[in-house]
Amino acid sequence: MTEKIELVPGKITRREDNDQPVIEPEIIEPEVVESGSRLSRDREFHRDFGQSPFPLTSEKLASIVQRFDVLGLMQLGAFYPAILRGECSLLLPQPVYGFDDWRFADLLTTWNRNFMFFRCRAIGEVLAYLEMMRLNEVNNADHKK
Repeated sequence: MTEKIELVPGKITRREDNDQPVIEPEIIEPEVVESGSRLSRDREFHRDFGQSPFPLTSEKLASIVQRFDVLGLMQLGAFYPAILRGECSLLLPQPVYGFDDWRFADLLTTWNRNFMFFRCRAIGEVLAYLEMMRLNEVNNADHKK
């Protein structure tokens, strides 16, 4: 057992455990990229979700949703991962390769018409984010013309 050491403000205490020293992360400045380009969109998505958006598979959608969904785990409990994977596989039976893929429109239509059927509500939030990215890409392309 470790002994309790009295903490004094401003005094550095030595730890007897095998704690590793804290290493500060290196700060890397992001490159400036044109906001409407595909590379910029992938970087934004990677920053927000930790991976690139396409090809979008049911496993990737489930992992993206699971990264930030706090309420789903509380509502569905121990069955949350299984329910999430099942619902993502219902929505995405085949991979989506981009915004111009017909499967992306089919995915959004399926969610919008049946959103009350699905128990993992955060799937809709991820799909809404993807739809906003698509609309920004279309608007940027229109402004360049």
